[in-house]
Amino acid sequence: MRRLAFVSSAVALLAALALPAGAISSFRLTGQGDTGYGDLGLYLGDSGWNGKDHHWRNWSFVDVTLKVFENGDALIEGSMARVGDEQYYTSHDLLWGIEIELHDLEFAGADFAAATSAYDGMFDDLLATTEDGAGFEWDSLEMRVLQPDDLPYSTSVPEEGWVGYAMPSLGHPNVAELHYNAERGGLEFGAWYQNPEEGNHWYSVGDTKADVTPAVPEPSAVALFGLGWLAVLRGSRRRNPKR
Repeated sequence: MRRLAFVSSAVALLAALALPAGAISSFRLTGQGDTGYGDLGLYLGDSGWNGKDHHWRNWSFVDVTLKVFENGDALIEGSMARVGDEQYYTSHDLLWGIEIELHDLEFAGADFAAATSAYDGMFDDLLATTEDGAGFEWDSLEMRVLQPDDLPYSTSVPEEGWVGYAMPSLGHPNVAELHYNAERGGLEFGAWYQNPEEGNHWYSVGDTKADVTPAVPEPSAVALFGLGWLAVLRGSRRRNPKR
């Protein structure tokens, strides 16, 4: 029975620390400012990139995470608030959703010149680098924007059809970047989107700029972690009573 209790507590402890299946790392994404044009989290506009600070074109990240997997793919998902929805907050909980799938990992910077495989254990190097612009890049992505179920107005924001938008002439040969930014003194994420089916519609291109920090465990996970350790210590004391 004591062994069973010890095994159960160990399983609980591991569950508290576990990442999603196959995930190596998890980060939190937060907007970098309040000027729009992606600084809040997400900007969607027309092909002329007009109205960068317009309240209907910008969403602020509320609870958005980035998970990197063993094969180099990554997943961004979470909730965000549309700036133009502030007038409805008193009567509605208008949180939009965002999902971004990132594929075809590449490396940037001298610190990653020795990388030979999709991921190649380079996560520690990413956390340790102070080389400006060094980090991970992805060559393709698909994004979905999820509207609230109780949206109190009609909108033409397309939920589907968003793909990556590389802009080599502006220094972005790939569609998404997780780099060290020496000026900001930490990691940042950037991505660029287009929706070919929308032509020159009000919402046909997009941009994200976000600061990147390690994800904070949920309170329930922290509590489970503590309970697991208490159970482990109790089991240890039972096996080694005081003499």
